[in-house]
Amino acid sequence: MGKNLTQLELQFYYSRLSKKDKGEFMLYLTKEYEYKSSTLQKKLTGVLECDKRDLVLIGDAIESEVWRNQ
Repeated sequence: MGKNLTQLELQFYYSRLSKKDKGEFMLYLTKEYEYKSSTLQKKLTGVLECDKRDLVLIGDAIESEVWRNQ
């Protein structure tokens, strides 16, 4: 498990992705962790706040970049 990700860092990371990468990232998270896509998008953009579990799971996916290999 990597460093703790904050909500602001998550929003910044997501905002810097290309449109294609955003789609791949969301697809990975919805398939791997069974997030609902509408809720996930709201969490990634800061409309909804992520809980600690979300930040850890998404942070691990970001750190390992496993979503890029799907």
